[in-house]
Amino acid sequence: MASKYGSFFTVAVASGIAVPACSGGSSDGSGGRVDAGTDSPTTVVPPDAGRDTSVPDTSMPMPDVNVPDTSVPDTSMPATDAGPDVVDAASEAASCQPLSGDVSDPSIVSAAVIGSDQVGITFSEPVKPPQGVDPTKFRLSLGHSSTAEGTYTYYEDLGYYFGSPGAYAFTALSGSCTDSLVATINATIDIGALCAAIDTISMNFGATGAGLYLHFREADTPTIVDRADNTAGDVSPAWTVQDDAGALADQRREDGVFPNGAIAIAINCPTDAGDSGSGDAATD
Repeated sequence: MASKYGSFFTVAVASGIAVPACSGGSSDGSGGRVDAGTDSPTTVVPPDAGRDTSVPDTSMPMPDVNVPDTSVPDTSMPATDAGPDVVDAASEAASCQPLSGDVSDPSIVSAAVIGSDQVGITFSEPVKPPQGVDPTKFRLSLGHSSTAEGTYTYYEDLGYYFGSPGAYAFTALSGSCTDSLVATINATIDIGALCAAIDTISMNFGATGAGLYLHFREADTPTIVDRADNTAGDVSPAWTVQDDAGALADQRREDGVFPNGAIAIAINCPTDAGDSGSGDAATD
C-alpha cells in the first residue's frame, strides 16, 4: 500500500529541501525506495522492476471472414439395426433369380401365430416378395367340423366372435424370396382369450378339429408366386370372397370335413387353457 507520507517527500525533493536520512529508507509515494544515508534522493526504483507484470492476452483470435468455409458437413445417417425383415439387395436379387424348369405350384404347408399381431406362413418352396399383393387374399377363421347334424365344417369370423366387427383382418404382407411370409393383422391377438374360445367350441356341438384357421384366395392379381411365376393354390377360398354388397360373411357352413383344406394355425396356448384345439394341431 502507498505510504501516507509519499506526497511530503515528493514536494520536498521538488523544492530542493534536504530530506533527513532514515534508517532502512522510506516509501517514495509510489511504492519505490529512497536510499538512506544520502543528501539527495536517488533514482526511484519501482517495486515491480525486473518482473513481467503484463497481463497475457486471453482473447480468442477473430476468424478471417474473407476465407470461405470449405469443411464438408457430415450428412451421414447413424447406423441402425436393419431387423430381420430387411435383406441385402444383392442377396435378395440372387435368391429371386428366375428358376427355369419349375412347373409345380407353391402351396401353403403350415402357419403359426408368431407375434401379438402377426402370422407366419410357410410354403412348399421359396416365393417372391409379395409386392402389391392384396393382404385380404388371406383370412382367419375360428373353425371346426361336426357330425352332430350331418357332417359339416363351420367357420366363424374372429371379429364377429369377439364382438369387434372388422377386426383381425390382414393388412400387410412381407417376405424376401424365402419359403415364408409374415402377415400382419389390424388387431392384437389375445392368446388367452383365443385359446379359451377354441376350448369352448371343442366342448360343444360335437366339434372336432376346433382351432384357428388360415384361408387363401388365388384369384385376382398380383398374387403369391414362386420364382418361376407359378401361382400359389387356393386354400378354402370361399371364406375370403366378398358378397355382392362387398361384405364378408360372419359365418359359413360347408359340407364335409374341411373340404377345401383350410390350414390349422399353430398357437402356443397357456398351459391352463385346457385341451383347446385338440383336433387338428391348431394349438401347441
